Amino acid sequence: MKLAVAAAAGLLCVSGAAQAQDVVFSPRIGPTLGMYQIDSTLTISDAASGEVLVSARSDDSWELSYGLQTGFSLAYWDFFGDVAIEYLKVESDAVDQRTDVLLTLGYLIGRHWSAFAGYRRGMQGDSAFNDDNFSEAGGFLGAGVGGLEAGPLLLGASFAYNLSEVDDFLPQGKFDYDGFSLKFSMSPASMPQHSLQLRYQRFTGDESNKPVDLDGDGTADVVIDNVELTESYVQATYSYAFAF
Repeated sequence: MKLAVAAAAGLLCVSGAAQAQDVVFSPRIGPTLGMYQIDSTLTISDAASGEVLVSARSDDSWELSYGLQTGFSLAYWDFFGDVAIEYLKVESDAVDQRTDVLLTLGYLIGRHWSAFAGYRRGMQGDSAFNDDNFSEAGGFLGAGVGGLEAGPLLLGASFAYNLSEVDDFLPQGKFDYDGFSLKFSMSPASMPQHSLQLRYQRFTGDESNKPVDLDGDGTADVVIDNVELTESYVQATYSYAFAF
């Protein structure tokens, strides 16, 4: 029973929402494999003359990605908390490596449902936890269902909506970068510590007509006529959960 509760807390959609009278600690780890796409457009002009200085568009093809997901959860009665670290290597010239750190708090509702909220920080650069390319951060809200019996399998799903902002992508500062995550999961009913998950994520944001003072003299030097950024992920992950 404790393992089922820990899996529900840690994976947010695997097992039924059984109640844990003692504190249950459940670390987990597993590899991930999938595809990644970045689609960006950027146009910058001179503030005085209006001359276009930069006009660029990314190659929006899907690229191979792979990495590791790890984390741990705590469950007590109907409440749970979770900390997760997700590392991703992307075979792309535009994006090298990405690290996401997530903190989640949630509540188990009945046997199968859960509601949760949390905070996510994403970093992109040339190594883990590096944000030289850009960073993004913000809260999220979601709900999950799990422990649905289908023969020898337990099935589950969860949905989260992210309210994020991108920083350090351009000198004009932050802009809204909202998105969503949809996850499906299945595990053997006889071995719920093993789980296979399929997730689709998409984040998108844009900014236009933004004056930028590059030298700090109080006068706009350039105008960001248009910037659009969209990231999409499709990932399959195997996860093994321990329970203590």
